[in-house]
Amino acid sequence: MMKMKKYILLFLCFFCLCGCSHGVGKFEDGTMQLSKLSDKINQKSINGDWQFPLLNKEAISLNEVSKLYEMDMINIKECEVHSSLIPAQMGEIAFFHVEEKEDSMMKQAVEKHIAQLKSKWINLILEADAVLSEVKEGRIGEYYYVIVGSDAQKVVNYIQNMK
Repeated sequence: MMKMKKYILLFLCFFCLCGCSHGVGKFEDGTMQLSKLSDKINQKSINGDWQFPLLNKEAISLNEVSKLYEMDMINIKECEVHSSLIPAQMGEIAFFHVEEKEDSMMKQAVEKHIAQLKSKWINLILEADAVLSEVKEGRIGEYYYVIVGSDAQKVVNYIQNMK
């Protein structure tokens, strides 16, 4: 009986160790499962971990991303862009699996996109300028990210701490 308890305890420990990892891949080696990552970000919003807007479950189509960011998608290996469920909250996460040599293209695309958002929302929403002035963008591993919305820095901290 005692031996059986030890086996069960060992099994539970092994199960916990295997099941407790975030299981969404890694930014460094290009294996990040972007849809799972967006689900995790949404879950943290639901849990109240931050004030980041709740995001649409469905990602924006590649064709629409190309229009929103005014860029050719030919050098993008993969991307995942989610906007907020309530458009006026101006929330958005975008991850582009793209080589580092394309960072200047990405910065220009983000500038254009944010300028479009400002022209759309600046006269309609009081905090639009504040939110859109705090856009976070940069590189993490093989991905270029863009985070738009309240508490964007907390989201960036979260993704940077994923190992």
